[in-house]
Amino acid sequence: MKILCPKNISLYPGDTYQIKTDLKDLTCSSSDPKIVSVNENGLIHAENPGNAVVKIESEEEARAFIQLVKLFETC
Repeated sequence: MKILCPKNISLYPGDTYQIKTDLKDLTCSSSDPKIVSVNENGLIHAENPGNAVVKIESEEEARAFIQLVKLFETC
């Protein structure tokens, strides 16, 4: 298994999404932590409406996986 998740995900503020993988030593970062945050275990937390890119890297695979996250406003 590598990383099992869609390339693009859509969330509402307050939602979470867990990236599924069996890779070890992940490094995860967000292009805009005010919009979406991500922890070292690959748990994405939607903060505010907007678009952000989550970058997931693994020393094991020595490559990066990119995840576009779109957040919508709640009514």
